[in-house]
This record gives sequence, C-alpha cells and structure tokens, in this order.
Amino acid sequence: MKNLRLAGKWLAIAPIVASSAMVAPAANAATFSFSDASAAFTQFSLIPELQEVSTNTDTNTIATDGEVSANSDAEAIFFATPPEAANFSFSKVEGNGAEYRGVASSQAKVLGSFFIPQDAKDKAFSFDFALNLSLFAEIDDATFESASAIGAIAFLVYGGSDPANLSLLDFLTVKAFVNTAGNDDVLELDQTANITLANNILSSNFGGLQESAKASINGSYRRLFDGETYITLVEAKSNVASAEAVPEPTTALAALISGAIGWALKRRQSAT
Repeated sequence: MKNLRLAGKWLAIAPIVASSAMVAPAANAATFSFSDASAAFTQFSLIPELQEVSTNTDTNTIATDGEVSANSDAEAIFFATPPEAANFSFSKVEGNGAEYRGVASSQAKVLGSFFIPQDAKDKAFSFDFALNLSLFAEIDDATFESASAIGAIAFLVYGGSDPANLSLLDFLTVKAFVNTAGNDDVLELDQTANITLANNILSSNFGGLQESAKASINGSYRRLFDGETYITLVEAKSNVASAEAVPEPTTALAALISGAIGWALKRRQSAT
C-alpha cells in the first residue's frame, strides 16, 4: 500500500494541534473520560465530482457540588486534486466533587461523489484508508462516580445507474463503548468482502476503575463495475465522553449518546 500523502500528513498534525493539552487529566480530577477518532482516505482511482464535509461539536456541564469541564473538537477536509480526504473528532470530560455531570460530543463527516462512464477502460473504484479509534474512562470511587466513552467510525459505498436512487454496496464499521458503571463494554469491527485489511489492531481493557478500547485499521477498497455507475462514498464518525458524580445515571445522558452516534451513521439524506 502506498503512503498516505497530504491527507495523512494533515491528519497526523491536526489532532495534536487541536488537543495536545486536552489528553491528560488534571491532577485533581477524580473522573476522566475521552473519545477520539480519525480517518484518512488516499489513492482514489477516480476524481470526485462532488466533495462535502461537515463537523459538529457540543458540550454540556452542570456542577452543584464540585467542578467539571468538557471539551470537544472536530475537523474535516476533502481535496479534489489529488483526491484525498481526512477528518478527526475528539471529546473529553473531567470532574471532581460530590455532584456534577459533564458530556462532550463531536462528529465529523466526509462525502465524495464519483462517476464511471460507459466507455471507461477501467471500471474499478478503489482507495486506501487508515482509521483510528481510542476511548478511555477512569474514576476514583465507584460508589458515586461514573465515566463512559463511546465512539464509532463508519464508511459506506453506495452505487447505481441512477444518481437519485443509489444502493448500499459495501461498508466498514468499528464501534466501541467503555463504561465504569456497567458491564456493557464493547469493541466491534464489521466489514464487507470488497474491503481488504492490511493492518487490524483491536485492544481493550474492560472492568475496574480504568477502562479503555483502541482500534487501528489500515486497508484498501476495490470494486469492479460492469457499466456506467454513479458512486457515493460517505465516512462519518462520532465521539462522546461523559463523567459524573451523582447517585443514579440519567436517561438524558443515554439519549444524548444515542443521538450523537445516530448523527454519524445517518447519511441517506445528504448522499442521494
């Protein structure tokens, strides 16, 4: 696989610039969580006819007895010449005290539309990709503190002869959830047959006062088409971090996490 060029270089720098001071918890933090994800796409076999990017960030904190901070960041790019795309999103929360709650969410998305004409000699669509996902949650006292992190990355390839009615052809998804307050931790990877993985590292540490999950995935995509074809590639990611010191978890937090992941994986309205 060829080196990740411009997008890869940008991707290596952007998260460091945006969040180098945000990764480590403060010395007095009793609860801490973060979730971050990045993606880079290079070596496209076709020039995109349309590129779109979008990002979204949000934070929410409340402290009645203690202190809590929440930070989030997201960036996305899609260059036409040479065709390369990249994005990242980052969320972090830390707190200390007897009663507080903080949530940070971030999302990033890239979309590219491609076209293979009927008279094309090579009717293949291909690209290389690199994906990274990292989650961490830590608490001091499980009797009243909790921290969780959730993250998901997905890319989907749609195609067909009618640009207004494309069908899902292939996909890759990786998702993770770490939660100090429960046993529902997960780290999963799913993909279709036209995706080849050159490097696939999944690692996790579930249970206890510190939990983590990491995924590093490099690979390539290639699919051969028979005739004139419209193609849309969508990649989206979402990251949510939360930390709290309260007697009981709230349903509002669960709803926010679910909604953020739904934003990342929903593409139908913008891709067709």
